[in-house]
Amino acid sequence: MSIENRSQLTPRMGQSAATVQLVDDLTKCYKETFLEFGVSQVFEQSKRYDRTISCLAIEIWVSHEEMRYAAMKRLGKIVRDQIRNVDTPVRSGNKILIFLPETEIEGAKTVAEKVKSSVENYAFAEDTIPEGGKMSTVSGIAAFPAHADSLEKLMQAAKWALEGAWNQESRIQVFEGKMT
Repeated sequence: MSIENRSQLTPRMGQSAATVQLVDDLTKCYKETFLEFGVSQVFEQSKRYDRTISCLAIEIWVSHEEMRYAAMKRLGKIVRDQIRNVDTPVRSGNKILIFLPETEIEGAKTVAEKVKSSVENYAFAEDTIPEGGKMSTVSGIAAFPAHADSLEKLMQAAKWALEGAWNQESRIQVFEGKMT
């Protein structure tokens, strides 16, 4: 189920509230609970048909901590605007993980660069951020089968790459090696 079809997640007569609880209120991306069945199915399809799936881990950087709530909300919107319907954004704490089926590393880098550019160029209303307030993103990228052989290892590799990206000028880092 695509995030674009969120109308399917709206409670209707006879629908359980659990169905609706798949989407994070702040970012409008899926919650981590969606990993268990939605993302794992996409990963298993990639594995079965020997197709690449990339994981892009994005964290927001803000110059003033009081901007974090608004920045996280904006990041969710930007991510949803920059990805395809087949891609799956999942909020994981202060990060957003984006699962990109049939996308090689270069394609994932392109998505990371588009998100970063959109975040950096976003103009907040003057009354919502402190003077001189800025934000950007830091991104880590990993792919199956190049870096990992399971969904858990793929996410871990992307998160490790994200940690390394804080030391990169571009703030975008591809995982090196293979998770074993």
